[in-house]
Amino acid sequence: MNDLIAFLKARLDELAATASYAGPARIAWLTYRDDQGAMLYTTVAAGGDHAPWVADGHELPGPASARIVYDPARVLREVEAKRAIIERYKRAPAVSGSPVSFTRGQDEGYRQACMDAIRDLATIYGDHPDYRQEWAP
Repeated sequence: MNDLIAFLKARLDELAATASYAGPARIAWLTYRDDQGAMLYTTVAAGGDHAPWVADGHELPGPASARIVYDPARVLREVEAKRAIIERYKRAPAVSGSPVSFTRGQDEGYRQACMDAIRDLATIYGDHPDYRQEWAP
């Protein structure tokens, strides 16, 4: 399983590097409406967090609504959450036999549940050339 963990950690490092490179800009669908509330048009733009919305090199007026489809800060939080699952697996001791009582993080079921989650997370990268089919859940 060390190969699976190394594979997932490498993908998370790549994702974090990409999100960090993207800077604070968000990618969103912006909706513009007329005075009666009817939709005029939507567009995809980058901006937000005190930066103007920009599309095709032109600054846009504030939209009636925005649906964020990519937010680098959210991506970095997601990467950290996935890394936490890997760390929980690594910290959980391998226990043989049946423990008398469940103590969170200290029985084989917990460790296996973490590995199941790691396998699930790795399937996101199933089209990567280094992904192994044997890792599939």
